[in-house]
Amino acid sequence: MDIYSPEIVTEQLHFILLLNSTKIDTSLLNAAKEKLQLLGLTGEQIKQIKVTLKPINPLPVFSAYSGHIHDIGISSGVVSEDKADNGMNGMGENIEQPGQVQNINLPSSQSSALGIKEGMYIQTGQSVFSVFSTNQVWAVLNIFPSDASIIKVGDNVSISLETNPTQEITSSISYIEPITGQNAAAVQARIYLSNSDSLKIKIGSLVSAKITAKEISGIWLPRTAVINLGQSQVVFMKSGEYFRTKIIQTGIVTDSLIQITHGLESGEQIAVNAQFLIDSESFINTPGNEE
Repeated sequence: MDIYSPEIVTEQLHFILLLNSTKIDTSLLNAAKEKLQLLGLTGEQIKQIKVTLKPINPLPVFSAYSGHIHDIGISSGVVSEDKADNGMNGMGENIEQPGQVQNINLPSSQSSALGIKEGMYIQTGQSVFSVFSTNQVWAVLNIFPSDASIIKVGDNVSISLETNPTQEITSSISYIEPITGQNAAAVQARIYLSNSDSLKIKIGSLVSAKITAKEISGIWLPRTAVINLGQSQVVFMKSGEYFRTKIIQTGIVTDSLIQITHGLESGEQIAVNAQFLIDSESFINTPGNEE
């Protein structure tokens, strides 16, 4: 991108004047060179001025980052308030400002043509576009709040990509958000990934993941052994030649197992398929409603 700035041109002319001086003042020359560097000139551009003794106008501006350029919503040289950000970030993320909402994925509107046009006026320090680097990316996982207590930073994760389901990426959980998502629907966890040439992860792709949590000790039963009565949960415990109900408290639930946190002791015999012991007309007696 080339820009014209009277201030930069003036500083270049001042630098050239010092170079043409019969008695070169090294301190002034170094100060002028440093001023040009602060204004964004590269070492190669300063060398070019020394050789040609001519200012570079318009001046090519180079980004210190590499990546994809995206629009931030400039119209007639003015940045929209809801899209202005802090410029470029090497991690490929938007830095959230007060009163703004951070976007996890890049909207299609930010992938369209740039709003900045030739001849527009810009101000000192104004951001004109965003540069998103894809060398370092992260995957965001939505975890049910009921499962969040067993997920810890460092747990191993196996990730499959929507764009390449056969490819499996192994990593670990890097960060767990301290707050829940919108409407408290999920707790979000991040996995930082190095996007090498072999992975070629597309930004905005959907991912699915399997998290290997740490081993949890305790009593576990098949889910079919527990009957949910609404306000309480019961199992059928063998007592002599009969089965009687016993109220329990449960914890973590998996696809096939349920954790018993209170109400059972190791060695007690429980009916594995509790539904077989009742029918639609049965009344389950518990210690609170026995007749």
